[in-house]
Amino acid sequence: MFEYALVAGLTASGADAYLLHVITTPSVAYVARTEDFDCGIMISASHNPYYDNGIKLINGNGEKMDEATIHLVEAYLDSELEVFGQ
Repeated sequence: MFEYALVAGLTASGADAYLLHVITTPSVAYVARTEDFDCGIMISASHNPYYDNGIKLINGNGEKMDEATIHLVEAYLDSELEVFGQ
């Protein structure tokens, strides 16, 4: 369900999104690089408790997103988000 919520947010903001569904992180990196995508997002799950799950951000070169960008995303998500229409 989270996958579809993420895609809905991305496409609502004007981005294109391609679902790869169940796939390995290296495969997401490969597709991001070879298909000339701006980035890839891997929703990771774990056999451990839910708080060990996460999101991996991959740049268009198929590498882990740089720390500065990751910190910007985390700061945005940790902030109080403005909900339109309220």
